[in-house]
Amino acid sequence: ADDDESRTRANDVDANDIDSDDIDAVADRLAADADEDEAWDELDHISGGTIAYGRIPWPNDELDDISEGSLRRLPASVERARLDRLAARYHPDEFFARYGDRINEADAARVLEKVREVSRAVEERRASLRRDS
Repeated sequence: ADDDESRTRANDVDANDIDSDDIDAVADRLAADADEDEAWDELDHISGGTIAYGRIPWPNDELDDISEGSLRRLPASVERARLDRLAARYHPDEFFARYGDRINEADAARVLEKVREVSRAVEERRASLRRDS
């Protein structure tokens, strides 16, 4: 029990270490995540028709920002949760199992390339977080 408690304390953030910029960064990230969630919900509820490249809710962050960890102002737990969500959404097999038959044929190669690019950036950052922790 003592080990669990000390690990929990080690992961806690000291309130004195949090500044308003950190709070703003988390609030901005949560708002952007909510917007992305809404866009995914809309995509999931499109009935019939095809999905064009521009209709897919690509990450708001630049891919370099994701893989290089420019989200570092976020607490590690928030960044990990964000990356886990991105990994689930943009894993090529998962993405195409869910949406592949609805992707506009003319956009299919471009969508596949972008999904792989996002997935790669996310996995690079997740690996970096695992090394750093």
